[in-house]
Amino acid sequence: MILAIVCLFVLLPNTTFAQEKSKKNVDKYFDESGGFKHRLWYGGGFNLGFSGDNAYSQFNIGITPMVGYKVLPSLSFGPRFGFDYTYIKGETIDETGNPRGRRSANLLNYSVGAFGRFKFLKFLFLHAEANYESDERAYIDQYSRYLVYDSKINKIYTERIGSENYLAGLGYNSGDGLIGYEIVGLYNFSVPSDSPALPFEFRFGFTYKF
Repeated sequence: MILAIVCLFVLLPNTTFAQEKSKKNVDKYFDESGGFKHRLWYGGGFNLGFSGDNAYSQFNIGITPMVGYKVLPSLSFGPRFGFDYTYIKGETIDETGNPRGRRSANLLNYSVGAFGRFKFLKFLFLHAEANYESDERAYIDQYSRYLVYDSKINKIYTERIGSENYLAGLGYNSGDGLIGYEIVGLYNFSVPSDSPALPFEFRFGFTYKF
């Protein structure tokens, strides 16, 4: 009996302390005195690449910044942007098939969208996103694989293609509220079934305070 009373007096303060600590954490999160910033987290990716063949070569660099707002500790929403620059250079032919020598072009792609995330484990989360992409592409002759030179405007012929995308998938994040890296696998529901493009997309990036 005495042992039970001693145990009660030992465990009761620890239990009370744990409950008070948990309540303080909840109160701290919903305390708006810290302003808007205390619910924000930041992330983004970076890509760098080079490719080429006998006809042309291209260099690519881009960034994809994003900002999330935590509606709840595990649920957040926010905007995501993408900026991508490509330098392409290669052999060219004009509209009549005559060679026009080696020439280059600067291509700029961009995207803007909104996302939602739900962190259901310490390191796993669900990601859903809708975005609009505007891609500038150099026209390539399907037979010679040369870049097509437009003699009327005196430069390589390019075209801009816009598309709406709706994606969802699963992600892994190594951070615990601080700096971490992440890997996200998404399925693009907007890719037509008869398209040669794969509907899968994989992203690598970093986050802060996620």
